[in-house]
Amino acid sequence: MPTILYVLALPIVAGGIIARYLFLKIAHPIIWSPISLLPGPITATFWGSNLPALFDSKRSWKVHEIFLEKYGRTLRVFGLAKFDQRILTMDPMAIGYILQRSQTYQKPWQSRAFISSIIGESLFSAEGTKHRCQRRIADQAFGERNLQSFLPIMFTKSSQLAEKWIASTQGA
Repeated sequence: MPTILYVLALPIVAGGIIARYLFLKIAHPIIWSPISLLPGPITATFWGSNLPALFDSKRSWKVHEIFLEKYGRTLRVFGLAKFDQRILTMDPMAIGYILQRSQTYQKPWQSRAFISSIIGESLFSAEGTKHRCQRRIADQAFGERNLQSFLPIMFTKSSQLAEKWIASTQGA
């Protein structure tokens, strides 16, 4: 008799675990996420995403301008679907705040995987302790003494670039 109960209980428990997982990953973020209170563009379907428009290099700048004008500097966009709500901010103060609190505001796993596939596990894709260690190493390279040694090169190259720009506008 107990064997039959185990056989019957196993699918019920497994179904409950799957239902809880789906609720926490799909329904909960849509209904109770504070991100959903932010203004932002809507999508036509549940699986709709704003990311293609934001990442398309031919129209991204225009989409950002429209979003800025319509929704302000900080808005909500949909990642992979309605359950994948993300914050998009174009506010320098908010960006500074977020960058100072990298433990709280971590990149989505999809972004980390995408960046890692292009440039490897680096300062741009790492989080937590690994990011802190890599940042300490990189900070030494960007110290005041090191940056001052680049000033002559930077001034020379920027002057050359300015001359090319002036020449191209006068020739046009």
